[in-house]
Amino acid sequence: MGLFKLFERTILNYSHRDKGIMFSENEDAKMEEAIKSARESLPEFLSHLSTPNEKMENFAVKVGLKTKDGTLEHCWVSDLCYEDEKIRGKLSVGPNNVAGYELGSEITIDMNEISDWAYSIEGKYEGHYTTRCLLPQMPGKMRKQVMEIYGWL
Repeated sequence: MGLFKLFERTILNYSHRDKGIMFSENEDAKMEEAIKSARESLPEFLSHLSTPNEKMENFAVKVGLKTKDGTLEHCWVSDLCYEDEKIRGKLSVGPNNVAGYELGSEITIDMNEISDWAYSIEGKYEGHYTTRCLLPQMPGKMRKQVMEIYGWL
């Protein structure tokens, strides 16, 4: 099981058990800042994705998909291929409220749709701006698990 799937499964176990969704309650400004930071640093990520060193792996981006009610559900996409200023990959977790997509669905992403990015170097994750933003809202046990999974402890 990939780390993104494990993280999403951890979220399912702790938050909004009926829907399996982690919301950013009353933290919109902080989340917007996290997304802005991720987008500003996207060129660095794309450079690593294009020419990774032997220690880099688990490349993924988070993309906002339009839901049935017109809002966005942000989902991680892995198994990435970057060419012609587009990223192709597969959904790491099936969305809850987006028609036409499920776990493993192939997707092509425009750069302006990306809300976060991540990759690991020797077990420690870089990026994950939105995940880091959500950490204070997570119950202590979940927060510790997430930080251990991503090598932040």
